[in-house]
Amino acid sequence: MTRESLFGAPPASPAAPTLNNKEDAQAEAGPTVVSDNGDLLLRVKEDDDQEGFLYRVESNRLREASSYFEKLLSGGFSEAANVAVHHERLRKQYSTMADVPLDELPEVTIVDIGRTSKVSTIKLITADFLRALHKQPLGNGKDAPPVTNMANLAIVADRFDALDTFSQFVHQRKYLQMIDAKTKGKTAASLPEERVRQKLLIGALLNYPPWTKLYSKRLILGGSERWNNEAIEESGGALWWDISAGIEGKKLLDKGAP
Repeated sequence: MTRESLFGAPPASPAAPTLNNKEDAQAEAGPTVVSDNGDLLLRVKEDDDQEGFLYRVESNRLREASSYFEKLLSGGFSEAANVAVHHERLRKQYSTMADVPLDELPEVTIVDIGRTSKVSTIKLITADFLRALHKQPLGNGKDAPPVTNMANLAIVADRFDALDTFSQFVHQRKYLQMIDAKTKGKTAASLPEERVRQKLLIGALLNYPPWTKLYSKRLILGGSERWNNEAIEESGGALWWDISAGIEGKKLLDKGAP
């Protein structure tokens, strides 16, 4: 079975039948199994009116990786109580969580993955984020993701208070250094502003001083259309377009300094 990923995807399979709308597409898609040992079904939605997408995940992995999930799945939240009751029953019925059918797992719903760029579906970016929290390789396991995808994943990690875990994951695999190697010889001045902003945001959120320092300097020296025209509308409204001028300048430059 081919694993879907936001990047590093294998050659496309024959086209699937055309679905009428987004709701049909969501209903057609089955759960994504992030872990065969998963003890939880996580339903992720863009907004309350959508069906969303289901992911089989390990609740302990989420709790260890994210303070958001630690709070949601423990303590006084109703979700935590519901999950605990289900788990107690399942442990009596099955030897391991891997034996539990998908439709018997407890389900928790979350809404909004953060201010990412516009994507046709949040299914793949959410799957890659959850794989990272489970310490699984992304894509083909060898190549670094495109910069836009990395920026979106950092935004999702920030949304769910998992930046420390995701940053460690990225640095262990040297994804940012791999991106630098691919773009060796290209100067910051030659990059479009959106790419500069994406790299600046990645550098700040994932604690990568070379990018923080270089691309904040690029914005300071080169300026930004956004600073001169408040009415400018950037496609997607992603978080990297709303970094304040102060952060784009001195604050991030200081953070990126040795």
